[in-house]
Amino acid sequence: MKNTNWKETAELVGIAAIVASLLVLAYEVNQSGKHLELAASADAVDNFAQAMETLVQDEELSGLIYRAEQTYHELDEFEKWRVGRYLDGYMSMSEQDYLVLIQIGGMEIAGFVDDMREYMDMRMYREYWVQSENRHGPEFQQFVNELLVDLDSK
Repeated sequence: MKNTNWKETAELVGIAAIVASLLVLAYEVNQSGKHLELAASADAVDNFAQAMETLVQDEELSGLIYRAEQTYHELDEFEKWRVGRYLDGYMSMSEQDYLVLIQIGGMEIAGFVDDMREYMDMRMYREYWVQSENRHGPEFQQFVNELLVDLDSK
């Protein structure tokens, strides 16, 4: 009888050790996920900062973007093409950031939405979007189109 009790006790201890190991592993995976989320959020901020730094440091580009924001319809075809390529890069970066931020949620996404609302309220972004919407994934298309509907309703 004593052998059976020891055997059952050893099995229970083994099961408890497995459960404890799984709990520790779950905690470590959770912590790792939080670190990845923070890194992704930092990358989104860095991407935006780099885009703005490029714009500010390149006087010719910043002048062109400024004119496009004011009077897009007055640009010649080559200038519109250049603005379009800049916006391709910017919107692709924005799409990448959006997909990361919707997974994280929280305050980061709220700030991103505010920024995108401001940009999409400018004529050059709207004209770009009409011509290039299909270059972006369905989730981002839906997000931007909902922003435009919201902007148009005000």
